[in-house]
Amino acid sequence: MLDTVKNITQEFFEKMSVDFSNLEVIEEQENIFLIKIKTEESGLLIWPHWKNLDAIQSILKNILSRQIDANIRVHMEINDYQASKDQRLFGFVQSKINYVKKTGQDFKLPYYGGYERKKIHSYVAELNDSTIFTKSIGEWNQRRLYLCKKEAKLTIDIDGDDI
Repeated sequence: MLDTVKNITQEFFEKMSVDFSNLEVIEEQENIFLIKIKTEESGLLIWPHWKNLDAIQSILKNILSRQIDANIRVHMEINDYQASKDQRLFGFVQSKINYVKKTGQDFKLPYYGGYERKKIHSYVAELNDSTIFTKSIGEWNQRRLYLCKKEAKLTIDIDGDDI
């Protein structure tokens, strides 16, 4: 299936008249593909606030799902744009984690799609910071991610050995 996805993806960008020097397709999980493209035309593909990138991903996902007859998910990386976007996202999240630690107040993050929320949940979990956790509240496009400070647990030594 990997070769089929790569061939369809390559044809897709060729028909869009996008010049690219490298196209790599990686199957991250079953039916979930990361498509990496190196191109001089990244501005055309990304556009301000990644609007074109989201649209291209959606169209390509639908074409792949239809031609392969499976529910395919697509994530795109254009000239390492996603990696720099993730660095900015994680920098923002880290600043809000510091705010939560300092104030003790939960912080409601702006709206993020499911993929970004998953990245944020994973980022916070990988910090191995036992004082901070994340939770999602709401449904559909109202779903928001919260950064929360864990309450310190009071332990009581019933035997009195440690008092």
